Amino acid sequence: MDKRKSVFAKYIPDFQYYLVPICGYTNEELLKNADEISVVMLINKLQTSADVKEFRELPAKQLETILRDTPPHLLNIIVSILMASLLKMNVPVEEAEDLVGKVKEKKMAELFANMEHMDIQAERRNTAEQRQRAERAEERAEQEKEQNGQREWHCSVYKIL
Repeated sequence: MDKRKSVFAKYIPDFQYYLVPICGYTNEELLKNADEISVVMLINKLQTSADVKEFRELPAKQLETILRDTPPHLLNIIVSILMASLLKMNVPVEEAEDLVGKVKEKKMAELFANMEHMDIQAERRNTAEQRQRAERAEERAEQEKEQNGQREWHCSVYKIL
């Protein structure tokens, strides 16, 4: 067993993970570093419509400056992260692709400019309310159907007698 460990030891990197609670930082604090990882952290913070609103208010020129010299392979990673975040928020695919295209073109000033305002929590509440209304209407329809069926049966009995 020890022999196998020593054989593979040179292939195992020696590193540590550092967890960074990005929610504990303001957008301005994250932008101070002015690097690509800051942009990724800002994108990871997008969870609600309030987060999107705050992101839209960031200085676009500063974001564009950060991405100006970003190598294509890193830009593709940022684009993938943004796309995943947008789809997770149920942004329509066409709209998400449009937003992601702006990052690829490094036009951060236009990033969320035309994005329709969304309130994810309100939409979830509306969906739940609509579902409850539909279920209640279905139950009422079933009850009426049962009552009408009983009335028809009673009418049939009276006609026979």
